[in-house]
This record gives sequence, structure tokens and C-alpha cells, in this order.
Amino acid sequence: MKFNISKEKFYSLIQKVLDIAPVRSTMPGLSNIVIEVHKDKIKMKATDLEISITSESEAETTGHGQLSVPGRILAELVRELPAGQVMVAMVDNRLELKSERGVFKLAGVPVDSLPRIPEFDFANEVTVPGGTICRMIKKCVFAVSKEEARPALNGVLWRGVDKVLTMVATNGHILAKMSCGGTGIKKLEKDIIVSPKVLEHFVKLYGDLEKDIGLLFSADSLVFHFEGTVLATRLIDPPYPNFEQVIPKENDKKAMFDRDDFYSLLRRVAIVSNNITHQVKLGFSPNSLSVSAANFDVGAEGHDELGVEYNGTDLEIGYNSNYIMEIVKQVDTPRVLLEFTNATSAAVVKAESYEENEDYLFLIMPLRLVD
Repeated sequence: MKFNISKEKFYSLIQKVLDIAPVRSTMPGLSNIVIEVHKDKIKMKATDLEISITSESEAETTGHGQLSVPGRILAELVRELPAGQVMVAMVDNRLELKSERGVFKLAGVPVDSLPRIPEFDFANEVTVPGGTICRMIKKCVFAVSKEEARPALNGVLWRGVDKVLTMVATNGHILAKMSCGGTGIKKLEKDIIVSPKVLEHFVKLYGDLEKDIGLLFSADSLVFHFEGTVLATRLIDPPYPNFEQVIPKENDKKAMFDRDDFYSLLRRVAIVSNNITHQVKLGFSPNSLSVSAANFDVGAEGHDELGVEYNGTDLEIGYNSNYIMEIVKQVDTPRVLLEFTNATSAAVVKAESYEENEDYLFLIMPLRLVD
């Protein structure tokens, strides 16, 4: 079996699936990618046992069959080939690549000896706007916990109720929540928790397509279907914590300030913050916000000020600068709204306004101020 494909198309197809194959694995062949040849099409497949991906492309083919080869060696080799067509042949469990002048061979592994990559029936898939799903993921995935003590927090919660899809992520220090109507998802039978790895890979592959995608929900998996690619993941076991009870409903103090100016100020002041806590102190007073930090280990300190619309009494609150900067980056409007009650309760960050059918907010827990 053989196929003829441009170097650029071949390399692009490899790159789509390569990130899913683990770099190292105790299971032989799991770092490989599977190449399948069918009539006028080739498919690339990879899995890490939790996530699987299949992506296809048109090509000039002869015969049919499949072979598994080391993914990263193949990627490096194809990347370095000269521009032009690549002739690829599979003979006796070996993959042979021919460019204009070069010939390269890779030993393969029979696909039967590797974990099976699942196939799916898309008869019941839901068509949704891919750009909206991508936007929701970006707004939430940064807040996913990286600690393994509470596995449910290692994913993004998806909840579909009354034609509104909501995504939530939290690491216990910050929380991100976004809801959108008009996605085409009327209701999910249950909450699902999705791995950030598959969500980030979807965002990477989707790019700025602005096209509809297919979503397939099952008892233990979620499948993305778009542009010749099938990206599937096992779901993380529930339950997810009751996030609604930690979001303050009656924060009486509100501060509005310029997003870009605030972000730039935080970046400057954070340079002299403590290397472990990354604490910055926000001092609120009418028409003014003072931000300060100190790192006594190296004898560094600093403060800066920003104009602000503020309706409360003078108050100082400490926050982790990395967390609050990441949150501010997610706000789309030119101005940011911060709602809070005191120096020991959670604050909520919102946009100044929202697009139709969408709403999002971020929660951040304060740090105890150290004199």
C-alpha cells in the first residue's frame, strides 16, 4: 500500500495527532501514531488511553492497510524533508518515505498489538457553534486545579440546563464560570467533567475556524467532531463541588477601572512581590487604587497608583498577583468591575458589559496581609 502527499499536508496531519501520544510510556507502542490508508484518504490516529484522536486528509493512494510507527521520529523526519511531494509506502511492517532525492525507512509495529482506538457513530451528535465552545473553554480552563488530591477539580465542569451551557473550573483559590445560550445544547442528562488536556488540544486545532462542530455525549466520554478530526476523551468521575455556594451574591463594594492600565500596573508591582506568595496589596479609596508589594528576602518593594471608580470606604486587600493578572486577561471589555465585601471574603471580577446570550465571572480568594 502506498500514498502520495505533499510534505506540508503530511506534516500538518502528523502534528494534529502527535500531542496526544505520550512522550514516554511503560506500554510499548503507545508513543506511536497509527497510519491508515484507504481509498483516496489517509488517517492518523493516536491515544494516551484517556484521550484518542483521528484525523484524515485526502491523498493519492494505492491499496489499503495500516501501520503504527514512532510518532516523534516521523514528525522530525517529515519536518526536515524538502518541500514537495512525499511518496510513502508500507512494506513488511516498515514505513518507507521517498522525497525528491532521499529515502528513509522506519520500523513499524502491527496495529493489532496496540490499544484499540475507538470508532463512533455520530447519528446523535449535537451541532454547536465551535467558536462559542472554544471561547468558553478559554475563559475557564486556566482555573483548573493541578493538584491530584481532588480529581474532580482537575477538569472543567459542563452543565446544560434550559438551553444554557455553563462551564466552570476552580483550583480552590480562583474560580471561572461562563454561561452561553444559543449553543444548540438544550440539556445535558448529567453534569460532566472534562480533562483540560483535551480541551486545550481542541482549542489549538480549532484555531479561528468559526465553523460549527459536532459534539457527541455518552455515559463516559465526550467527542469533538470537526474538519475531518475526531477528538474523544474519557470523562473525569464526579461529583464536582457545589460551586454556586462559594460565589458571593451580595458584595456591596464595587470598583471599576481600566483593564489594560490595571494589568500593566500589576505586572510592574508583581516584579517586587514575594517569590512564594506573589502577594500584592490593593488599597482602595475614593477615586484611587494603590497597588504595592514587597520581597524582604531581597530587599525589594514598590507601589503604584491608578484612577478608579469606587463606592466604598478605605480598604486594603491582598491577592496573589499571578491569579489576578490571569483573570484580568480574560475580561474582554475595556474596563473591569471588581466586587467585594471585605479583606477576608471572596471577590468577584466581571466585565463591564456582555455579548448577547453570554455571561461570565471570576472569583478570587484574598490572601492574609502580612505587615
